[in-house]
Amino acid sequence: MSARLPAQYKSPFVIDPRPLEEMASPHAGLLATSRALRALKIPAWVAANLQLKQRQRGCAEAEFIESLVLLQTAGGDCPEDISLLAGDECLERGLGFALPKTGAVRRFLNRFHDEDLAQARPPREVQKSFIMPSSKPVQGLQSVLAGGVRQTAKLYSEQGQALRIATVDQDATIIESHKQSALPHYEGGRGYQPMVAVWAEADLVLADEFRDGNVPAMQAPLTCARLAFAALPEQLEQRFFRGDSACHERDQGTVFFARRTHRSL
Repeated sequence: MSARLPAQYKSPFVIDPRPLEEMASPHAGLLATSRALRALKIPAWVAANLQLKQRQRGCAEAEFIESLVLLQTAGGDCPEDISLLAGDECLERGLGFALPKTGAVRRFLNRFHDEDLAQARPPREVQKSFIMPSSKPVQGLQSVLAGGVRQTAKLYSEQGQALRIATVDQDATIIESHKQSALPHYEGGRGYQPMVAVWAEADLVLADEFRDGNVPAMQAPLTCARLAFAALPEQLEQRFFRGDSACHERDQGTVFFARRTHRSL
């Protein structure tokens, strides 16, 4: 086609200068994440395993969790970033609820903290590395995660693609942080080193454990591994474990080390 022709003749579209009367949103793509979350019945799992609200008004626990997932999908990394999504009438209409304010998000996240558990941390001169036990709300989140994994496996089965094998990949990952409370890690910086276990065949996170940066991967890996195997659906025929040489633990006569195995932990 000749380049001398106007652009309008090269395209079936006509430019209409009139403003749109219907609703529009720069964040409408987040509704796809919302639909996937709800298809996995995550709101129902949250309602069954998390009871954190102190008042009747405001967002429910499931709405807070969904808002945080959408915030991370959009690239947010702190409660203040929720203000970038708040006030989007089109997005909130698609979600069916108004997104929470920054203060409400921060208060919701703070309810996962258990100060009694924090006080149990020994002095660093006594024990330098310490793994904080999971609070009850954090344990509830693990139950939500396991429910989403089982629902995903169920959807695979309904589509005639049932998953029969699960390989649990487990390792610790350094998350760099410049917070004052972040501790040094082995690469020389400061941050955190959470343990994460993934179902390799399904590309799903099965369990994770928050850890300070100075906690080595070889310290108590069995806890996360047990959570991961407990999250797997029952219909699996084979279960394997894969980790590096840091996955070794000897405690009260039980030896746990990295190898491929058919046995659940």
